[in-house]
Amino acid sequence: MTPEFLEGSDLIASAGQKIRRLLDERDKLKADIERHRERANKAQGRWENHEQIDCALKCAAEIEEVLGTRDPVVAARMLRALIKAVGPEKWEEIRVR
Repeated sequence: MTPEFLEGSDLIASAGQKIRRLLDERDKLKADIERHRERANKAQGRWENHEQIDCALKCAAEIEEVLGTRDPVVAARMLRALIKAVGPEKWEEIRVR
């Protein structure tokens, strides 16, 4: 084999190694992005739960005020009864308002 051929094959091998490293790095970045996306989705779910809890607490406070009770357990029971009575879809519509 000629020196030029050996030199060319070394360049090709070197380029192949660089390409493999870049592909590996790309795969790691994709995995990182997916992990962050999953964490963001979980965080979003927790945030929505916090919003729902806040809304339920506000509604319970309003029920306490309207009925003149200061017992949060009684208000929570009334809130659950209200949600059960109107149904989840209607409750969501009321809650959004």
